[in-house]
Amino acid sequence: EYPNDNQYETIEDEEIDTPSIDILRDSEELIECSDGSYDPIEQKAAFNWRIVTPTEQGLTTSSAPVNTNPKYLNSYRAEFAGLRGAIRYMLKNELHNKKITLYCDGQSCVNALNSNHDFTAASLERAESDIIQSTQKMMKEFKDLTIEWVRGHQDDNDETNINDRPLP
Repeated sequence: EYPNDNQYETIEDEEIDTPSIDILRDSEELIECSDGSYDPIEQKAAFNWRIVTPTEQGLTTSSAPVNTNPKYLNSYRAEFAGLRGAIRYMLKNELHNKKITLYCDGQSCVNALNSNHDFTAASLERAESDIIQSTQKMMKEFKDLTIEWVRGHQDDNDETNINDRPLP
């Protein structure tokens, strides 16, 4: 089990649609896309993640609200909830021995996870440092995990919008 190890992040009533975990387990490679959303006016956040094979088989998806202390609720945490949810799911279902590419439109999340930052006591005082550190710890259990940034729906004026491109 990979319990929620973050005192600020709780994910309630997560529903996972898994038509066939066997398709994912039989594939040598997986693609995961995640997204988080935060509404500062309503003080609500949610996430969604999807895992699929390169041939778009075995779609597995999940979405849920992110409930936390409003002091810590932001789009960064919503993006991380999607990434962490998918990572926990893949670990729990023993999908971590595959070539996996995670796509996320939260550039600061991708940059943080791809850094080799050593956490000091001072940096751990930042509200998000706990999420980064615990996510990087989970990532170490993967054989071949790459996290890449993609332009998202908020980049509508950019001609390389992810919505206009096929899956890699």
